Amino acid sequence: ALLDPALHDCTMNMKLFLCISVFVLGITSAHGYIETYPNVSERDPLYLGLIMSFGEAFNSSGTVPGVQVALDLINDDPKMLPGYTLHYMLTDSQCDQTVALEAFFDQILPEHDPTKIALMGAGCSVATEPTAQISHFYNINQISCASSSTELADRARFRAYFQMLPTDVDLAAGFAATAVEYKWKNISIIQQNENLFIYTVDRVQELLSNANISSTLQSFESSEGVLSLRDTLVSLKGARIYYLAMYSSNAKVVLCEAYKAGKVYPRYVYLTYAWYTDQWWVPAEDDNIPCTREQLESILEYTLAFTQYPETKNTSRITDEGISHMEYEERYRRRLQEQSYSYIVNAEHCFDGIWALAYALNRTISAMMEGLNGSNSSPLGLDDFTYNSSAVRQLLFNYLSETDFEGITGPVSFNEDGIRTVSRLRVLQYRKINGSLALAEIASIMGNTLNSEFVYQEGEDEQTVWPGGVPYDGVPDQVTISVHVAVTSIYSVLIVAGMVFAVACLIFTIAFRKKKMIRLSSPNLNYFIITGAVAMYASVLFYIIPVLSEEAATVTCNVGPRLFTLGY
Repeated sequence: ALLDPALHDCTMNMKLFLCISVFVLGITSAHGYIETYPNVSERDPLYLGLIMSFGEAFNSSGTVPGVQVALDLINDDPKMLPGYTLHYMLTDSQCDQTVALEAFFDQILPEHDPTKIALMGAGCSVATEPTAQISHFYNINQISCASSSTELADRARFRAYFQMLPTDVDLAAGFAATAVEYKWKNISIIQQNENLFIYTVDRVQELLSNANISSTLQSFESSEGVLSLRDTLVSLKGARIYYLAMYSSNAKVVLCEAYKAGKVYPRYVYLTYAWYTDQWWVPAEDDNIPCTREQLESILEYTLAFTQYPETKNTSRITDEGISHMEYEERYRRRLQEQSYSYIVNAEHCFDGIWALAYALNRTISAMMEGLNGSNSSPLGLDDFTYNSSAVRQLLFNYLSETDFEGITGPVSFNEDGIRTVSRLRVLQYRKINGSLALAEIASIMGNTLNSEFVYQEGEDEQTVWPGGVPYDGVPDQVTISVHVAVTSIYSVLIVAGMVFAVACLIFTIAFRKKKMIRLSSPNLNYFIITGAVAMYASVLFYIIPVLSEEAATVTCNVGPRLFTLGY
C-alpha cells in the first residue's frame, strides 16, 4: 500500500541495490529521536524526517540546533502553519550510502509512525544521493542543507529534491581566481574520489588550464584513505601550493604529514573548504594521528578556505523570517551549549531550509483549504497526507520551486534543478585571533568564471594576508631580455676583433719567443693571459646567441658564466 506505481520503474532510474534495499535493509537507527513541542495540543502536529550524519567522514549533527531554532520561531508564529505545528524525527546517515537508505526507511515504514510530510537530509552529499533518488516514489519532497555535490543537480534523477547550498563546482572559480590573483603558476591537487570533489577538481583544472596555470593531480579512494599516497603525498617536486579536495578527516592526515616534512608557511600554503566543522583539526582519541593540536594549528595558520555562503553582510538586518543573523547566532549558540553537538556553518542553511519548507507548507495549506484543483469536495488538510498523496506532493513541490525570500544566509531561491543560486564566493583564512585559530574573511569573488573579480575586504590587502610574503609556487620566473640587433652586431664585431687580436698576440709571442724582449716578458705567462682573454671574449657570445629550445638555453646559461670565470 505504501508503494507508488512509479516504483516499478525503479530499475530504470537507479542502481539495483537501491531497489533491493527496500526489502533487505534493517530499520534500526543509532540516533532515532522524535522532537515534540509542549502546549500546542490544540494544533495538529506535522512531522518532518530529519536525517543528519553523525559519522567520522563528515559530521553534520551540529545542524540540528539550527533546525530547532527555526521550529521554535515557526511554531510560535500564529501566521505560520495555521492549525499545525512542525516537528521532526531524527535519524543518522553516518555519511554512508547504505546507512542513509536504512535511515530513510526508518523514517517512512509503517511501524515508524507518524507519516513524514517532507524530508530534510541526508547529512552529506554521499548519503543524500541515494535517498534523493527514491524519495519521490513515496511522494516526499526532500530538502538538503548539508550537501553540495554537482551530481545532485539533475532534476531528471532527483525529481523531488531541493538543495540549500549551491553546488561545490561553483567554488572552482574561487580556487582559480585566487591562483590568478597571486600569480601562482603551479597547483598540486590531492583529491578524494567522491563525486562531491571530482566534479569540482575537473572544473578547477579546466579553469587553471585556460589561465596557463599547470596542475598536478593525486587521487585516492575513500576506502583506502589518503595515506595510500604516503610515498608522494607531500613530496612532489616543485609543489608549494596544495589544494586539498577531501573531507576534513583526510585533510587532517595530510596536514600532519606536511608538518612532519616541514612544509609550512611562508614556503608552502594549503587551500581547502570552509564548510568543515568547527575545530575539525583537533585530533580525536581514535584518530591515531601522530600530531598534536598545536602542531596542526601551526601548519593550518594562513591556509585559505573557500565557501559560497552566507551572502548577507549585514548581520543586524531583520530578515523575512523576523530574525537577524546576529540574533539567530545567539539562539543557535545557546542551543549548541545545551546539547552535545559541534558547531557547523551549514546550520544556517538548515534554518533557512526549514523556513523555505514552512512557507511552502503555508501556501499548500491555503490551496488545500480551497479544494484541490478547484473541486467542491470537502477541504483536505495536511494531516490527511499519505505516501500515496501525489497531488499534495506536487503542490508542495510547486511552491518550493517558487521559493523567494530573504533568509539569514541571503536571498533564497532555487534554479530549475532545485539548487540554490549564488552570486558571491567568500575567501577566508585561518588566523590566530585572540590566541585561538579561527577563520577570518579576507576577500570576495564576484561571479563563477575565470574572470571573476577578486575583491579584498575592507582593511585587508596582500600584506595583511601574507605577512611573510605571497607563498612561492615553485615555478622559476622567466624573464625575457631583448637587445637591439644593432647593439648585438656591434658587440659581435668587437668580440671577433678582440679574439683576432688576442690570437695575433699569441702567434707573435710564439714566433718571437726567443727574442730578448719577449723572453723578458715571460712567454709562458703571456700564453695564459692570452688564452684567458680569448675565453672571456668567447663567453660573451653565449650571452648574445639567440636560443629557442630549453636544452640550448641550459647550455648557454651554464657555459657562458663558467667560461668567463675560467678566462678571468
